[in-house]
Amino acid sequence: MRVRYEMISPCHGIIVSVQSSKFSYIYEGESVCLIKTESDVVEITADCSGWIETLHVKPGEVVAPGRVLATLAENVSSLRSGSD
Repeated sequence: MRVRYEMISPCHGIIVSVQSSKFSYIYEGESVCLIKTESDVVEITADCSGWIETLHVKPGEVVAPGRVLATLAENVSSLRSGSD
């Protein structure tokens, strides 16, 4: 069984780059993408470890708060064993 997590955009902006790729494994705190806002570039990092199941954005796309950026998945057995 898998547990899924959605990474949500916290701000308005334009996706500058996507540092991860579909099916890659990322660890908590690892950068997934950069969003350019009116005043800054915001680094979006993973709140948990897992496989990137789906990337919902690509460079150049405009995003708003609440937009799903990526979906992560982790096996429940990995969560129980504390593989991180």
